[in-house]
Amino acid sequence: MNITRHRFVSILGQCTLFNSRRTITSEELTRQNILFNNEKKRQKEMVGRIEKIEIEYEGPQDKKVLMMNKNISTPYDCARHLGENVCRRSAVALIDQTTLWHMHKPLPDSCRLELLHYHIPQPSLVNKIYWRTCSFLLGALVNDAFKDNIEVKLHSFPSPNVRSGSFVYDVQLSLDNWQPTEKELRVLSIDFIKFCQKSILSTV
Repeated sequence: MNITRHRFVSILGQCTLFNSRRTITSEELTRQNILFNNEKKRQKEMVGRIEKIEIEYEGPQDKKVLMMNKNISTPYDCARHLGENVCRRSAVALIDQTTLWHMHKPLPDSCRLELLHYHIPQPSLVNKIYWRTCSFLLGALVNDAFKDNIEVKLHSFPSPNVRSGSFVYDVQLSLDNWQPTEKELRVLSIDFIKFCQKSILSTV
């Protein structure tokens, strides 16, 4: 069976080109969830005795020192100490003015912490995170778009062409020369919007 390689592209200013639903009970998805849960459990068990670390938060108008748990507390946990607005708007953390850090990744040591969002004066770092996240979302949606009898392999996520206003995910499908129709693309667009809305509601 031939495997067709497709590049899914979303163009800003248009209704995005994404997915229809796939059953979430597939064996592959179950296997991935088991692997994730086992790894999460393993890392928690490695923590051992809980140590405290000092996080120096530097905000646009104030500074605070937070005592957090080493290898457990995340930038998002820190944001929760700073108020609901900080939690909701923060997109990524900046550690010691040098290292971008995922909002839900545990902090390994004491550090200086900045919480970046899309309305800061120089948002270039946040924009890079945004575009990469868009590619990951696109890959997740394509992975769930097709029926279980169609093989879907996530291939790669090339760097986006920001000037053209697009982001990309390369996917292999076990379909013979599939060319999506306008109706199919419209279904993908609607499902992408629903997926994003569901993700936002689940984090509230």
